[in-house]
Amino acid sequence: MTWWKKLLLGLAVVLVALALLVWFAPARWVAPMVETRLHGAQLREVSGSVWDGRVGEAVLADGTVLGRLDWQLSRRALFGQVRLHAAIDGPAIRGQGDVARDGDTASWRGVQLHVALNALPHPPTTPWGVPRGELVLDLQQMQVLKGWPDSVFGRVRWTRAAMQTPQASVALGDLLAELSGSHGVIRADL
Repeated sequence: MTWWKKLLLGLAVVLVALALLVWFAPARWVAPMVETRLHGAQLREVSGSVWDGRVGEAVLADGTVLGRLDWQLSRRALFGQVRLHAAIDGPAIRGQGDVARDGDTASWRGVQLHVALNALPHPPTTPWGVPRGELVLDLQQMQVLKGWPDSVFGRVRWTRAAMQTPQASVALGDLLAELSGSHGVIRADL
């Protein structure tokens, strides 16, 4: 066997080994690189592969536990076509959804997010008090172009809505907002 045939065979073996490594890459190998982009958040108990993985516990920098995170990522991401399904299940937040990204456009579909405002360790505050109740986001479709919402179709429901003020709790009942919009104009009807 000549030297160039040996070189080609060696190169082929290295390429096959790299392809197998990428195809079956464990998620725990990639977790440290992802954590550096999460501004102090920690991913604990990472398992599975890059393509079908889970995080046993996602924790924010302030110690807030978000919960368990599962994902399935299409291998098309290797060619620039990201297709991702993710689900989160935690004490205050649970939900799931699909996102597809091609270039500057991201398409969100089937996003369902439940936020128990009473269970948040650091609830948002407003000039009118602290919101209480449960927020439910049901987003059938949303198109994001260059980081800005371009079109949306869905609804936001705030059940057992209340505002906790220093003096009392103000009950607001159940609120529903229907979201729609296209060409960057988003409309919410209460």
